Amino acid sequence: MYKKNLFRFLLVIAVFFTLGASSVMGAEVVPFDLVPIGTATSQWVTTAYNTGSYSVNLKTINNNDYAYAAFDPIPATIDDITSLSFYYNHVSDNLWSGPRFSILINDSGTYYLAVSGAAAASLGTWIKADGITGDNIISYGANPDDVWWYGNCNDATCSVYTQVGGPVNFAAVQTALNGNIERLLAYMGIVDGVNVGTGEAYVDDIEVNGLTYYGKIQDAIDNANPGDTIKVAAGTYNEQ
Repeated sequence: MYKKNLFRFLLVIAVFFTLGASSVMGAEVVPFDLVPIGTATSQWVTTAYNTGSYSVNLKTINNNDYAYAAFDPIPATIDDITSLSFYYNHVSDNLWSGPRFSILINDSGTYYLAVSGAAAASLGTWIKADGITGDNIISYGANPDDVWWYGNCNDATCSVYTQVGGPVNFAAVQTALNGNIERLLAYMGIVDGVNVGTGEAYVDDIEVNGLTYYGKIQDAIDNANPGDTIKVAAGTYNEQ
């Protein structure tokens, strides 16, 4: 039996924790990359969260800022994704600042990017953004679920992106793109002051195919119930 507040140290492990007698797979702890570009910030916080004890705070301040939380999900290809969502809570929201989904796809060395529209304003309230139904994501198409764009990347960094299609629904993205998922991101930006403004939001409980992904072991434990199984992927976890 593992108790809450037990794991607060630096770990490099691959292991399962089961709380109680039964086993219900519902949580995956994986290393998150928190990356700020420009004057933006991307960091773990304990001051606001939807569940557990942590969330990621993403903040953009000036033009060209970009902040994201990224990880490698279990689904191998974009066709394997059947559900996709995160919870978010805006501190400030201007000109479609985000947060958004982004999926980097590798098709035999050719890279593609799928990007969602910005999450709707949620100042002071935790709301679920659903990448499949389009719920709480701003639609720019004919239908409420037309919230995705996709295009070509120059390489794995996608420093140069060329839009090919959109706005479309997620099923249309799955039809258009093939290949393995390299990274899944929740992000704010890229700020240009015209199409995308600065903003700040907390992001929590990123879910893919019914599995909630955590970047902190403690966060997963604090949200667990007796009988839940928490799978911890190999990696480095700074547990404080």
